[in-house]
Amino acid sequence: RLKTELTIWMRLQHPNIAPLLGFTFHEEIAIISPWFSRGNLSDYLAKRPETNRMSLIEGVATGLAYLHFSTPPIIHGDIKPDNVLIDQKECPRITDFGLSKIVEEEDALSSLRSASLRDAGNTRWIAPELLLEEGVSRSKKTDIFSFGSVTFFIFTGDVPFKGIADGQLVISRYKGADPIQDGSHYPNLSADMALMSIMRSCWDKDPQCRPEIGDVVTSLA
Repeated sequence: RLKTELTIWMRLQHPNIAPLLGFTFHEEIAIISPWFSRGNLSDYLAKRPETNRMSLIEGVATGLAYLHFSTPPIIHGDIKPDNVLIDQKECPRITDFGLSKIVEEEDALSSLRSASLRDAGNTRWIAPELLLEEGVSRSKKTDIFSFGSVTFFIFTGDVPFKGIADGQLVISRYKGADPIQDGSHYPNLSADMALMSIMRSCWDKDPQCRPEIGDVVTSLA
């Protein structure tokens, strides 16, 4: 399974995807990839709060579109700030394809992998159906939900569901907690009606009502 995931990653070539240069299973598993000295999104925004945040959002959207429009489509499965690196040109690069899958393959381990997402501290980023339902497979629509959460983080610098402790997050989300706990704290976001609309559509509780990433890219342009 790991070799399949690494093979998927290695064949991806796009300005918003972190490249995998090679890997080996000789004695120990090792992968070779470029070093991104600017770190991930969290590191970068902490050090460069004045950066062009809309450019980062557009870059992540474009990278995700590349994955979803691949033939066959690729689901990332774990879109979050830790999995977006920043290169020397300040361009976001999606990385870590450990939970990725090709849409056409049968996801026999979907329930196990959904559980691993819940246990990995990702509860702020993943779609509610992955968090609250058993046996739900990752999909383009779950990636879209996570993209909406990453968009909120990039624009505001805050995590979704801010103010809710990790230990209370699952039950709070079960009760329908909103990712934006207090909109009055984000006047700039409230003023950007287009971006707010995109995020809200990405967060729709009905996966089928969430937009395709191509529509998101068009709306951001």
